[in-house]
Amino acid sequence: MVVVIAPEKDIENEISLLNSLFFEGLEYFHFRKPEKSLSASREFLMKIHPEYRKHIITHYHHELAKELGLKGIHLQEQFRKDLKQHLSDYA
Repeated sequence: MVVVIAPEKDIENEISLLNSLFFEGLEYFHFRKPEKSLSASREFLMKIHPEYRKHIITHYHHELAKELGLKGIHLQEQFRKDLKQHLSDYA
């Protein structure tokens, strides 16, 4: 299985590289750009060929997963711990 995690800052030709990697069989791409706004993230992801978006997991702006048909969302570890604690309070 091949997984790529995005660098926090954009790199030159990143979209072109991603489309090429997906064409060659990239299975999952973790979109992790913490400084990008919702609109900038949407713009970035919409440049990726639509058939590849189902292989993208977003770390931020989770609403884009449904909007753009992404694979899913990544929940940060602290959020998962807090959620687990919150749920155990009700058990």
